[in-house]
Amino acid sequence: MELKIYESSVDLATSLLGISTDVRRENFGKLIDMLQDSGINIQRINDAQVSNQFNLLLPVLVLDGEIVHSGAYPKAKELSAILKIDASIFDGIVEKSELFTAANTGRIGVCCGVGTDVYLDPYDDDMEDF
Repeated sequence: MELKIYESSVDLATSLLGISTDVRRENFGKLIDMLQDSGINIQRINDAQVSNQFNLLLPVLVLDGEIVHSGAYPKAKELSAILKIDASIFDGIVEKSELFTAANTGRIGVCCGVGTDVYLDPYDDDMEDF
């Protein structure tokens, strides 16, 4: 069994700063590590290495030369169904919740609340309009 994963490259904000971490990608990485440890041949190819030859939304999963999934990183249950393997292989993996990411979408820094939040200054002269 050979699995190739074509995906977008990780940007600076994600790789070094951790600002826009993709939780599904991070969870998927844990699943892939588990599969590699069990002996499945997996190759991750980012879009900087090759063009998107599939004209599909990345990521694209290709199993033994056939496209089996595209558009989003599959969760453990989905991935086990795609690969036709027992889902219990992923029992030891704890997936991070996507709730934190969803709550902080659009913010510059998740720790400080800086970003698209609205702040009204009570001493501002334009407050009369509200």
